[in-house]
Amino acid sequence: MSVSFEQYWPLLAVIFLPMIWKIGSMTRVKIGAHHLKILGVIRICLIFSLLLALMQPTWHRSVQWLSTVYAIDVSGSIEPTFIRSAIDWISRVDGERKPEHSAFVVFAGSSQTLSSPDQIASVEVSMDGSANSINQSITDIGAGLRQAMNSFQPSYLKRLVLFTDGNANAGEDLDVVMEAREKGVRIFTIPASVVGGNDSWMESLELPEEIRQGEPIIVEVQIYSRTEKDAVIELMVGSQPTVEKFVTLEEGLNPLLFETIVERSGATTISARIDSQSDGTLENNRLDRSVVVKDQPRILYVEGRSESAHYLSEALEMESIEVVLSTPANLPESQLELELFDLIFLSDVSPEDLGPTQMDAVLRYVRDFGGGLVFAAGESSYGKEGYSGSKIEEVLPIWFEVEEERKDLALVIVLDKSYSMVGAKLELSKEAAKAALGIMDDRHRFGVVTFDDTPYVAVPLQLASEESRINQSISQIIAGSQTNIYPALDKAFEILTESEAEVRHVVLLSDGKTYADDYEGLVTRMADEEITVSSVAVGEEADRDLLSDIALWGNGRSYYIQDAQGVPQVFIKEAQIAAQSTLIEERVVFE
Repeated sequence: MSVSFEQYWPLLAVIFLPMIWKIGSMTRVKIGAHHLKILGVIRICLIFSLLLALMQPTWHRSVQWLSTVYAIDVSGSIEPTFIRSAIDWISRVDGERKPEHSAFVVFAGSSQTLSSPDQIASVEVSMDGSANSINQSITDIGAGLRQAMNSFQPSYLKRLVLFTDGNANAGEDLDVVMEAREKGVRIFTIPASVVGGNDSWMESLELPEEIRQGEPIIVEVQIYSRTEKDAVIELMVGSQPTVEKFVTLEEGLNPLLFETIVERSGATTISARIDSQSDGTLENNRLDRSVVVKDQPRILYVEGRSESAHYLSEALEMESIEVVLSTPANLPESQLELELFDLIFLSDVSPEDLGPTQMDAVLRYVRDFGGGLVFAAGESSYGKEGYSGSKIEEVLPIWFEVEEERKDLALVIVLDKSYSMVGAKLELSKEAAKAALGIMDDRHRFGVVTFDDTPYVAVPLQLASEESRINQSISQIIAGSQTNIYPALDKAFEILTESEAEVRHVVLLSDGKTYADDYEGLVTRMADEEITVSSVAVGEEADRDLLSDIALWGNGRSYYIQDAQGVPQVFIKEAQIAAQSTLIEERVVFE
């Protein structure tokens, strides 16, 4: 016997016991010294008892009662005579040892706990686990050990006797063994005798989760053979053989695939059977699986062009698929009616032919019920907007938005930075250039040429996606000396001539007079190269006549702004017009 404590802090109060003893002896009542000592001892004992209770003591004593669990592997690989011998051995040993508690576990694919060894022989077993029997085609030792662990008496000494051949093909047993050791369970193993040395047996029979009438299915069969030998594997649906294979089984596990068709719906049995020579145990040569075969797939086929309906419907019916043909007008408006079908096929149905109630029913059929939908587009499916914004579009992986094909655009802004532009004019013009850049597509190209009496390439022509770097370059533009437009416009012409963009446009901004030159000849050459030019005159001092002529010669637009506050709106408008010019318009002929 031993004792342990949950708390030790009450021991700190022991240092106060001498003080309590001394205080107890200080009294004005006339009591004899002998009685004072007795009272002191009682007081100390009471305090000590209180401290002991606060420490929460626990007394432990050894338990000699024994709980023994016998776990027997009854899988198909165990020799039946061994199981009978094991039952006799358990009955004899348990009767002789007489443990205070005994339990008996049988396991293979599942497990059961019994109260007597006599019940072991009457446990229902089969090679397919049907009718609540234990599936002998599976050996899950971990599940058997877990069942045995749960069968012990909690406070007893625990002993587990395990009968198995150790050939597990399912579950995890190592974790359970480690758990048993941690809980003080001692495990004794007795190796089981396996079936005959030339035996082969069905390990498993795997079927698809869903089987449809008339639909080809793949059946996977796992066969274990102890030796290499020839065998015939037969697959049956109900009592009718459907597939027969002549194979050479290798030693060990042999996976085989069969393709078959179940011709009738309803409940049936799919079986696999081995036929080979010198097979020691015939009971494990067959596996059965009970299945419910659903009716053949049923499709609601809604065709917008009735003359075309028979092509697809005939092809589907040849594949054992039931087809219900419907016009758009007869498409059910109720989700419950649509749930009678496995799939809805909408073929070239015009959105004008379907009402909102019908579309909503299709939406709920797909979204809530999980029904299938095939949407085949055609001429009737596309109107001005097609199914854009409709309930049908919500359940499709596509959108009925026309993706606009665009040409490449190169835009160059030619910006006056002469001394007359210093201050608000130049700052607003720089912000206007940034705003124009901001509305351009990333794949378009943008550049800035500045000028006083000399042209400068402030931003080389580059992709508009480099917006941050371009804006930084624009911000660094500062005012200079006098105004000279011609060299700057010529530099923009040079830059755009080297560009392969299909739409090339220049926006020229100035607030002053410039030197005379052959502007008409330059801009005409630009127009001949399909480069357009617009102009912006800012303030009273701007050369409005020249800038207006440049826009006329360049097939662009001319603007006059008294206040530089209007520059951003003009630049944004020009960028939008240039971008709009990139749309490709062409006639499409349907044949």
